[in-house]
Amino acid sequence: MTSVHNTLKKVHHRRKPRLYVALFPTGITDNEELSSYDWSFLIGPKDENKPHVPGMQLRIRKVAQLWVLEELVVDDVRNTGSLAVRVLIAKIRDKSRLVQLIKDVHRVQDDDTWNTRSWIADVLNAMATTGGVVGRSVLNWPLVDARARQYVADKIAAGRYAGPQDPTAPRPTWDLIDDKEIAP
Repeated sequence: MTSVHNTLKKVHHRRKPRLYVALFPTGITDNEELSSYDWSFLIGPKDENKPHVPGMQLRIRKVAQLWVLEELVVDDVRNTGSLAVRVLIAKIRDKSRLVQLIKDVHRVQDDDTWNTRSWIADVLNAMATTGGVVGRSVLNWPLVDARARQYVADKIAAGRYAGPQDPTAPRPTWDLIDDKEIAP
């Protein structure tokens, strides 16, 4: 019986959902470092070898001058509207606890310097200090921030977004855990 239990545990371990940070262009170019991208989280399955890969997006946005959290079901986590890039940062151990942790992270109001990028940093800090939520992961905010911004800058420089884009094609994805590109 123990052998069956261990085998099932290993299979479950390999199928852990994935957590990505996602960058979406805002169209604002006056403060490139802080404002040119909205940041959010995407949660999706490990196996993305299907025509559609449903998942979840967790994001914040300003509504009536207050930051509110939105939990959205997405048809395909590889391509959600204006998504520029995804960066894989964690293998999820407990999805419901992770979602609750994200919901519980304080959203700073009445501070013009606080934004979606600040929120991602705050959530990663909370994840790093909370055990059992994620497995293999990269939660170091300066590393995640630098790699995500460099990755999208590299894609822009390479002409990835020049000309018409296939609206159904997967967007560029970097695996920060294994430090490699998994979708160009």
